[in-house]
Amino acid sequence: MLVCVVGCHNADDARINAARSRLLLSQEPEGAQSIADVRKRVDAQEAVTVAGEIEMAELDPFVKDRSVFWVREVTSGSHGKGAGHDASTCPFCKRKARNAPRALVQCQDENGQEITMAADRLLGLQKGDIVVIRGQGALDANLDMLTITAKGIYIRP
Repeated sequence: MLVCVVGCHNADDARINAARSRLLLSQEPEGAQSIADVRKRVDAQEAVTVAGEIEMAELDPFVKDRSVFWVREVTSGSHGKGAGHDASTCPFCKRKARNAPRALVQCQDENGQEITMAADRLLGLQKGDIVVIRGQGALDANLDMLTITAKGIYIRP
């Protein structure tokens, strides 16, 4: 019985390591677009490259035991570049972030099956990370939600 448990555990570890190796990119993909721009043009499974910040307002952007996470539009500009600026307490930054377009990112194994491990554990992601996701995008018009099935994820330093 012990051999079966160890053997099953090793198979799961191998599957997770393979997914991690396949998904994490060492170089940033070119041509990253904003979530808003992709939402305007994508309506079926289509290759997309999107930049986003891992964020979901007051909620956890990661889902326990599921390899999915939320990203929002990267909010940038001249506002807030000064010393001492804290975007988490700035009313302008908080409003801009709260209203930013979002997308759901899902990670799958090589067989197209969802991985049953939280994406932060699977890929070493953290809330606030800026990521560039290359994958298949689809807009569900009924839910008004962009979903990206990741083929590769680059974490910006």
